[in-house]
Amino acid sequence: MAILGSFIHKFPLKYYVVVGLTISSTSFMIWMVIYSITGFYNVVIMTILMMINGFFQATGWPGIMGIFSAWFVGHKKGFLMGIWSCSANVGDIIASALLNLFEDNQVNFVWNFVLTGGIGLAVALTLLLFLKDKPD
Repeated sequence: MAILGSFIHKFPLKYYVVVGLTISSTSFMIWMVIYSITGFYNVVIMTILMMINGFFQATGWPGIMGIFSAWFVGHKKGFLMGIWSCSANVGDIIASALLNLFEDNQVNFVWNFVLTGGIGLAVALTLLLFLKDKPD
């Protein structure tokens, strides 16, 4: 977060968050997709892709806090940031429920990675299309 946090003032916040989320989600999915297509499994490649995933996840909190700071002032900001900080827990619950459905229906475990990474890509696309760095 210290490394990527230094870039927060050099790029528009919208693109900072969208690029980080896209790279993080893609690196999470890609090694399982490669495995499912080729059957090739390498711990080193998996570790590198998971390191990339974790590194770019660090764009989320500083970027979203920068966006919240531009959009909200005063007492509203603290309340809304508190609600937003619960989103990781809510996301974990939703993802866990969806992945349990996959397991109950004997869906190949590769789809767990594709689903969760795909949700991240869908959120990135939604942010790209609808998020404004600063309110009108």
